[in-house]
Amino acid sequence: MKGKKQKPADTRLPIITGPALGETGHSVTFNCSASSQPLSQFSWFFNGSQVATGSKYETGTLTLASHGEYTCVAFNNITCRNSTVSKIFTLFSAPITSVSISTSGTQAIEGDSFTMTCNIVGDPSSIHWWKNLTLVHVDNRTHVSFDNRTLTFNPVQYSSYGEYQCMARNSVSNRTSNRYTLLVNYGPKQPVIAGAPIAETEQRVTFNCSASSQPLSQFSWFFNGSQVATGSKYDTGPLTLASHGEYTCVAFNNATGRNSTVSKMLTVTHGCTPGQSCEIHRLGPNECFSID
Repeated sequence: MKGKKQKPADTRLPIITGPALGETGHSVTFNCSASSQPLSQFSWFFNGSQVATGSKYETGTLTLASHGEYTCVAFNNITCRNSTVSKIFTLFSAPITSVSISTSGTQAIEGDSFTMTCNIVGDPSSIHWWKNLTLVHVDNRTHVSFDNRTLTFNPVQYSSYGEYQCMARNSVSNRTSNRYTLLVNYGPKQPVIAGAPIAETEQRVTFNCSASSQPLSQFSWFFNGSQVATGSKYDTGPLTLASHGEYTCVAFNNATGRNSTVSKMLTVTHGCTPGQSCEIHRLGPNECFSID
């Protein structure tokens, strides 16, 4: 007797096995099964968007965005029928265990861009930046990333100087970083030379050069274009008429790589013998002459 050909069975309601709760920072695996002849093919959807095929789905590292509806669709390619099951997966935040600040470079230079990053162990729901215990004000040169993890100054200015902290929180914990002192290197600004503008031969003149700068500037001295000394102070030694001319101070900041210059004219007059008065010669090395 000839047997009857078996008719393929319909796909039955699938079953998802896997946890209903998960912790951020971990991963979970869901398995989908369905009674079917022949075996079903499976597709996975997360909140309505397809994410995988196959009977097994691994989420990867969980974040708060991993919360939602996971759906398994079983399809029988003989019956051309499918069946669907969904599972709501709930996330809870891992406690925040560490918060620290790192920077884009070892030093901030006025006029350049500078970035600070909030490094967090755990899954924060919010991040805030503080300067000198006050919330950072965001403006056209101070920016935060979309997730608030980075704070960028573009450009950084001397006024950006201060103590910064980032604070991260979620539903189960909150932590604040240690204070990071943002020291802004700048300058040198326009130097200033202090010292007499007029002196007589045989006298000595001491010039002092200063410039606002972070860190402190290094100084070089030039007389009529030729370098004569280094350091913030320059002593001319006993003056002669040849000492008349332009004394230039160059301030250099080895952190910013920048320099600034200022010059000062020194007029030297010829010292006269007792009982005589002298007329000042401001140009050239002419001898002074007596006035009866």
